[in-house]
Amino acid sequence: MSVSWASGVNKRVLREGGSWEIPNGTKADKTKSGKIKMRAAESCAPMTYKVLMRFTPEEYSSFMYWYLNTTQRGALTFLFPQIDAVNGAEVEYGFVPGTSISVRNPSARSIDVNMEWYSVN
Repeated sequence: MSVSWASGVNKRVLREGGSWEIPNGTKADKTKSGKIKMRAAESCAPMTYKVLMRFTPEEYSSFMYWYLNTTQRGALTFLFPQIDAVNGAEVEYGFVPGTSISVRNPSARSIDVNMEWYSVN
């Protein structure tokens, strides 16, 4: 079950702090003769995204409420405009398990939030 993005929170991913990784998607198996044989590891490996967003204090408060309660601390996936495409169609993302949200407060008017997401295929 995926949830909607936090109400009243912007959907702008900052380019200077964001990046994404395209998974290799292959796995190497060693045969009895010692040769390495490559094969697909998954039918569709998820992409991971390092996301940096800048919020106002009000947006940050709404975002944290949404993260803690609506997504149940990242247990549920959510809908967000596609990060690596121009059309901005909404796709499903999730928080990468075992990662945390990093918060920086560069000024009293904005709060930077670093997160790691994966695409749900």
